[in-house]
Formats: sequence, structure tokens, C-alpha cells
Amino acid sequence: IWLWVGLTRPHRIFIDCKGLGFCALAGGVNGLSLSLFYLSLDRIDASVSILVFTLYPAILLVFLLLRGESVTRLDWWRLGTALAGIWLVVGPRGEVDGVGVTLALATAAVYAVYVLVVHTRLVGYPASTQALWIVTFMSLVIQAPGWLLAPDTPLSSTAWLVIAWSAVVGTTLARVL
Repeated sequence: IWLWVGLTRPHRIFIDCKGLGFCALAGGVNGLSLSLFYLSLDRIDASVSILVFTLYPAILLVFLLLRGESVTRLDWWRLGTALAGIWLVVGPRGEVDGVGVTLALATAAVYAVYVLVVHTRLVGYPASTQALWIVTFMSLVIQAPGWLLAPDTPLSSTAWLVIAWSAVVGTTLARVL
């Protein structure tokens, strides 16, 4: 993203201290959300984790309600059907790891906070500036444990391929486009 913004919109690299602080908060929260998601994958199938993660709009509705914004009956209906769908996938048989589901739910809750920060505190800033700084701080949060804990075994070529794909396609292209 630094390369793209630097080559196409270099004036958008700069941001005031207030905006930088909110980008740091958003990036930190998003990095935490992503870390929780990957932790959930150690315990549950990716499809279940993603399904639970799709609750984040419902959690965001609750946050908005707590902020005093109105929530419609349709919003409550959507929340109910989302919960029912998740229960149908993970609940009836009881075969899904509760800790993994809790981690996926925490992912959704933390991501809802991220969306709230971006949409309430970074409204006046260009999207490319936000993306640049949020992803920068997100990367620092995600990398910090690796720097501190230095894994004993090197990553496989498959792991590096997943990291590269996530960085280029899942993060950079998704935000740039």
C-alpha cells in the first residue's frame, strides 16, 4: 500500500496527529481481530469461524444502539436469523469446540469495534490515507508477537505462500480496489 500510495497519491501519505491516532487505534483493533480469527482456526473449521464472524454487523448494531442510535425491527429480525443460522451449524450436535467459537465471536466483536472507529472517527480522511496507515499499524500488531517470541522452526514454503497471498490479495488489493 505504501508503494501504491507513494506512486499514485503521494500527497495522501500525510495525515494529522488526530487522524494518525485513530488510524493507530483502528489498525490495532483490526490486527487484534485478525489474530483472534487465526487463533480460532486452531480449534474450529474455517467455515464455522467465518460463519460466526458474519455476526459482526449484528454486534455493530448493538454497539450503535448503546451509542443511542435507533435500531429497527428489521435489524432485530436480521440478528435473530443470523443467530439461528449459526446455532443450526454449530449448536444442535454440540460437536464444535466452544473455545474456538468464542474466539470467532471475539473476532466479530473486535471487528465491529474497528468498523465503528473507522466510520465515526475517520470520516473526513481519504480512503487511501486511511488504508495506508491502518494497514501499517495492523501489520505492526500482527508482527509484534512474532518478533517477541521468535518461532523455533522456520515457516514452510506453503506458509509463506499463504502469508504473501494474504498480504497482496487479501489486504493490499482489497483495500486499494
